[in-house]
Amino acid sequence: MRRSNASATAILIGLALVVDSTGAHAGAFVDGNGMNEYCTSRGEGGRLVARGYAMAAADEQGAGVAAIGAATGNPLTAKRLVCVPNGVTDKQAEDVLCNYLATHPESRQRNAFTLAIVALWEAWPCSKR
Repeated sequence: MRRSNASATAILIGLALVVDSTGAHAGAFVDGNGMNEYCTSRGEGGRLVARGYAMAAADEQGAGVAAIGAATGNPLTAKRLVCVPNGVTDKQAEDVLCNYLATHPESRQRNAFTLAIVALWEAWPCSKR
């Protein structure tokens, strides 16, 4: 995914807001309900948190597979679930996550990072289902 340095910095700042969240999410990881609040917030900060989660989920797929392969000595042990096409922007990944949350309210009690992976997998699976 293409990202600018300013965008990456803004995303890191946005992710820091997650750590400092208040209310129902204090001291816990963000669930889909909290992420949906970020997606629907009027300010850019909330959307940047969603963008950061989507980008991290996409990046984790490659890093996780590489780490498992290195740990086991067999790069075929793990399989990527999400294959983001070349040219996809960080904003598109954010939109995929936020649209998924909007259309799947029945799943919002789940961990936001897990939901980000599911949303990206539905949009860009590595293989046909």
